[in-house]
Amino acid sequence: MNALDDKLDDLLSTSNAAMPFPLSFRRVQSDEIFDGVTITLEAIQDASSTLGVFPFLGIIATAALGIVRTLQKVSDDRERSIRLAQRAADLVQHVQQAVSQDPEAIGVVLSENLTRLYTTLASIQSNLEKDLDQRSLVRFLRNSKMSKKLDGHIEALDRAWKVFDTMSLIAIQQTLENQAHRSRRASSTHERPGTLDSSRECVTPPISSSSNSAMLSQISSSLSSHFTFLVV
Repeated sequence: MNALDDKLDDLLSTSNAAMPFPLSFRRVQSDEIFDGVTITLEAIQDASSTLGVFPFLGIIATAALGIVRTLQKVSDDRERSIRLAQRAADLVQHVQQAVSQDPEAIGVVLSENLTRLYTTLASIQSNLEKDLDQRSLVRFLRNSKMSKKLDGHIEALDRAWKVFDTMSLIAIQQTLENQAHRSRRASSTHERPGTLDSSRECVTPPISSSSNSAMLSQISSSLSSHFTFLVV
């Protein structure tokens, strides 16, 4: 459990205490959590510049930062706001860890899924901004829909996380199959030395099997520990 999770647990236990802390103190605690999440995402933004083969990492981190900064404006449901902010940051961290194992393993399938992930994050931010618009704020709070909306956004991130992990597993499988195919073709070429230009099919160096194994282990662990089935 990381420091942000510890702070979140402290905040939630405070809200359930028989003699709760003053509102101003709880506000300071939640602000510290938001600050920690923001620092994490900004660090990922900076680190993304070193992964030129993965330009979407910085874009995804920026979208998550937009969600966090918008949630800081929500004052009537701090618990869910913090959970949503933390979930967005955790998802971006998970993506960073998965792709940094071997950035070259990112193929067309996974790139398309990363685009959908960005769309999900951007959509959540857009909806939050709309809900917090001054012209609709009073009506929005009167109908007590904030909690339901935030829960819906958390569920959307959960679904996006599941899809990312599933598509990552598919991408890894495709990579391994392509490597096996190239290996068979290379063996066939050596057996038939007269074949013209057949070696061109093996120009691309194989992706590290240890990196694939690490990425596969991380994603499989994520699927088993966080989710029980895939929501399409």
